[in-house]
Amino acid sequence: MGEILMHQFSEQDLRELMKEVLRETIREEMKSVLPRADPQKPPDEEYLTVDQVCKMLQVSKPTLHSYTKDGVINAYRFGRSVRYRKSDIAASMQQVRNKNYRK
Repeated sequence: MGEILMHQFSEQDLRELMKEVLRETIREEMKSVLPRADPQKPPDEEYLTVDQVCKMLQVSKPTLHSYTKDGVINAYRFGRSVRYRKSDIAASMQQVRNKNYRK
């Protein structure tokens, strides 16, 4: 069995140590969860942020939220982050255009 070591830490030192351990643990977990740019994937399998999608579609954040809520565009949640697949956006916008032209 391992040896038990006793150290005295101030409260502040203990907090800082715990924060660093937590940051490193989260960093390692996020590496396995968040999408990465993969050269094997086609370019439109890229995940975009809310700001990137708003800029691409030239809409506001509330409008994008409405599209997402109404099921017009699929969103993917990674922890607290919301991402959109570029291919989903292209397909959704094509459906919207086709629907508008049929009227």
